[in-house]
Amino acid sequence: MSAQPEAAAFKPDFSSAATTLRDTVKWLAAALAGTAALIIGNSPLSGLGQLPPLSGRWLLAIVLLVAGFLLICAALWRALRILKPDVLYRSSLLGTHDKALGTDEVAELKKLRETIDTHGADLLPPKYPRLKQLADNLEEIDKRLKALELASPTAPDKVAHAKAVQAGMSARAKNWAAIAKVLPLAQYLRLHRRFEKEQRWMAAFSLLALVCLLGFVIVSTVPKEKEPPTDHPITINNHCGGTCPVQPPPQALPVLPPVLFDNNKANITHEGRAAIQVARDALHANARTLLLVQAHTDTVASRSHNDGLAQRRAVAVMNLLSSQGGIAPDRLMVSYLPETALPVVTPDDTPRAENRSVQLVWLDDTRRR
Repeated sequence: MSAQPEAAAFKPDFSSAATTLRDTVKWLAAALAGTAALIIGNSPLSGLGQLPPLSGRWLLAIVLLVAGFLLICAALWRALRILKPDVLYRSSLLGTHDKALGTDEVAELKKLRETIDTHGADLLPPKYPRLKQLADNLEEIDKRLKALELASPTAPDKVAHAKAVQAGMSARAKNWAAIAKVLPLAQYLRLHRRFEKEQRWMAAFSLLALVCLLGFVIVSTVPKEKEPPTDHPITINNHCGGTCPVQPPPQALPVLPPVLFDNNKANITHEGRAAIQVARDALHANARTLLLVQAHTDTVASRSHNDGLAQRRAVAVMNLLSSQGGIAPDRLMVSYLPETALPVVTPDDTPRAENRSVQLVWLDDTRRR
């Protein structure tokens, strides 16, 4: 019996190469599915509802959409064929069970064995036996082991007989180990051949799907009709019977001086009342105008004290404008800004007359336009 020595360890990692190629195909399948979802999800499907049902354009859009979807599915199916989880057995490499396989799988395995034997010197360790030689060795070993088993009862030398059986089993194990070490290479080559075979179909199906979906987008998009230009002049009709009242033009808004207060006081002075009267008259004359009341304090005293002082000053001005002046409250806006956004910025604990004030700011009432 001839036994082949154990082969040296493989330098190339065919298992890692097969895993990398398998991951590439998975990413490609995911990209195909994502592209289909993106194109169909962003297509103007609502445009089908604007087309006359069962019209030529409507039927063409449906055909293009279905064709594009089916082509994407076909490309995905081709990608999944590459990842078909077929187990590659050692007997598959030897060809001893080809009769139990289908025609396509037998042809694939035959081509795989030819590739390994042809390029074994490039991919396998030096002097590595061919698959045909390993198969012949195993067949010869099995025959001799069977003959030894039949001759076991009448063997004259039991020790020599046992040694022969042990040598045969050891030789068979070494040949099976040699075949097992070719399996990673065989699995990688089969995956690579499937990828080469299917990638052309995937590219063709993907391109045709893109063309169909693009055609669907074009066909299902209904252009908006442009309004015809009008040559006749535009006439404006009123409903006042020719007696509509003429609205007076808005008056110019005056510049409002600040309402100043004494130190730590909220009482309005005579000058402050005059400024508030100017604001009140302007509000009566301009119905689309609002007034912002900004109450300030200087930086003397604590923050909590100044908060209350700013509110009292704002309330005093609001009372003269609204309660006594007849201005609607919704035309007045108030803001309490103690020690904040001061007319004159100063350090802490600094008295300043300009900051003990209420600023009156005009606003435009956009609600009444």
